[in-house]
Amino acid sequence: MTPHHTPAQQLLRHLATPFALALALQLVACAPSEGALQPRPYMQMQRTCVQTACEARQSSQRYQCDECRITCRWDEDCRESRDCRYICMEPQRCQSGEGVCVEHEFEAVLPNDPSPEVAEACERVHDHAASCGYEADASICHRFARIEHEGVAANYRCSAELSCDELVGSDVCDRPPTRFGSDLCGTYTALCDRSACSTDEREWLDRNGDWLREDVRQVAVDCTGEPLCDDVRACIRAWIAAVVL
Repeated sequence: MTPHHTPAQQLLRHLATPFALALALQLVACAPSEGALQPRPYMQMQRTCVQTACEARQSSQRYQCDECRITCRWDEDCRESRDCRYICMEPQRCQSGEGVCVEHEFEAVLPNDPSPEVAEACERVHDHAASCGYEADASICHRFARIEHEGVAANYRCSAELSCDELVGSDVCDRPPTRFGSDLCGTYTALCDRSACSTDEREWLDRNGDWLREDVRQVAVDCTGEPLCDDVRACIRAWIAAVVL
């Protein structure tokens, strides 16, 4: 079980762990959109089609042709029982109805309205940690300011008042745990009978979900509305990549 971490500990640990994340989504945020998106004051998910049904069929046919040629190259019985010339015929052109997209690529677009209050309070923790001799990176405060809500500034200010020994190990400045990770990852597992999150990611989200902006969390929830399981997982993975440092 991964231990609890205060905001100061996240600053100190972010280079060593892939799970320092934070989120942002307002009530006006919408489902994943096709095409290029411009940053706005809420998180968005961009969706791009990478393969249609026709392209998937043609790719499968080319794969079967390659497999036939490799398998039958030195096998006389195989050559007699399988006609690679038929399998390797030029793929049929796209038919009516095959233009539907069967595979999407997703990319999260972070909000463009960072909170000055969160950035300032986070930097105070950085300065305090540096004065205690800990190695910390203040640059992540600018990222936290884009994905965390303003209420967490009080938690950062609390951490800035801790003693040097308390900066690592104390949970006195933590926000209450949530079930955000369990609910998000559990929904995907229930829909698709497989996992989209690692155990560490799910536990991190449960522990830190209350630090994240509502619009950021909503984008992740919207991912579960994708019609294809592969797209649900790809969307959630793109969201995690954007918010997990």
